[in-house]
Parts: sequence; structure tokens; C-alpha cells
Amino acid sequence: KIVIVRTGFENKLGTSEYFDNIPKFDKKIGRILKKHGVRTIGFDFPSAETINGSRSMHKSILSREIVMIEGLVNLNEIPCERFVFSGFPIKLKGSDGSPIRAVAII
Repeated sequence: KIVIVRTGFENKLGTSEYFDNIPKFDKKIGRILKKHGVRTIGFDFPSAETINGSRSMHKSILSREIVMIEGLVNLNEIPCERFVFSGFPIKLKGSDGSPIRAVAII
């Protein structure tokens, strides 16, 4: 199961506001996702927490073996609630993350 969260925050991309006032998940998010069998969560803001944050949201989600996809764009162009999502990562040595080509198959 994959959950994609569209908040409209992507509209701030390219402005000084994009890294300020990032939307926040409830601290129970990792537990809730795991309970519902979610394996991946993607969202349209740049990080699961403020850029200089404590990393607690990352730990809450990643420690439950849930993949995070941050900074999705063009979610407003997906005309339906259910679709097939694929993310094609770039293979990078010595990295714990990667840019991806995100695709919604409608």
C-alpha cells in the first residue's frame, strides 16, 4: 500500500517559503501507517519535518520500514484518488536516498 499526500504545498516550490513552515505530520504517523499496512508514503512538501528538525518524523516512519518520498510535484494533475504509482530511483553508491522519477499511471 502506498499513500500519497497532496497538501498544495508544492505551489511554494521556487519561493523562499518552500523550506519555511513545512506541513507537519502527527507524531503517531509511523505507527498509524504501519497499522494499516502502508509500505510507502509520498508527499508534496520537501521533508517530513523542518530542515533543521530533530529527525523524529523520519525515525518514526523509517524505523517501521516505511519508505518516504519527499517533494512530489504536479500531484494536482492526477484526476483520481486511486492510481498506480511507480518511483524509479537513481542508483547512488554510499547514499541512503536518491532522486526519483515519480510516475502516476492512471
